[in-house]
Amino acid sequence: MKSTFSTLFILCFSSLCFSQNSKLSATLSYPIAIGDNLYKLRSGVVDVGIQYRFLDLQAVLLGASINGTLIGKKIKDEDYTNSIFILSPKAFLELSVIKKFKPFFGIGYTYVKNHEEFDGGTNLLDTNGGGLGINIGASLSVSERFAIIVQYDYAKPNFEQSGPYYNLNMLKLGVGYSF
Repeated sequence: MKSTFSTLFILCFSSLCFSQNSKLSATLSYPIAIGDNLYKLRSGVVDVGIQYRFLDLQAVLLGASINGTLIGKKIKDEDYTNSIFILSPKAFLELSVIKKFKPFFGIGYTYVKNHEEFDGGTNLLDTNGGGLGINIGASLSVSERFAIIVQYDYAKPNFEQSGPYYNLNMLKLGVGYSF
């Protein structure tokens, strides 16, 4: 079953990547947690995203995207490791009024998995939560295929604990590539 799914995925992805009018792009960013919250104490590792624009309304493009973000922290002296994985599927709109500058806005669901290990892995704490997420940003094309990306993500995942400490505020700086 896995091999069938993998083969179908590769065939679909390949046909999208190599079609002449492809609206597919990918991003690679460095996430920076901002604000006074759970994520601020961790350092960003990577954010990877893929976007597909399926409707061109001249000045506005509509599409769907998904981003995966990994942030973490390791303290050797205290024998503590924390990794946070964030998955964010979204619907977005992109303004294409100015040729090289494209602001965008997205709304979707944000899932957060927080994994903490204490005492060499003998004590574990896993918390999961999800909720509404919004994304706003802009891309500046530097060539036909490459762009500089700046974006801001906000989400309010529902954990067992609640409050502003658990809200996600993240700035992402990176590059984009259009296939």
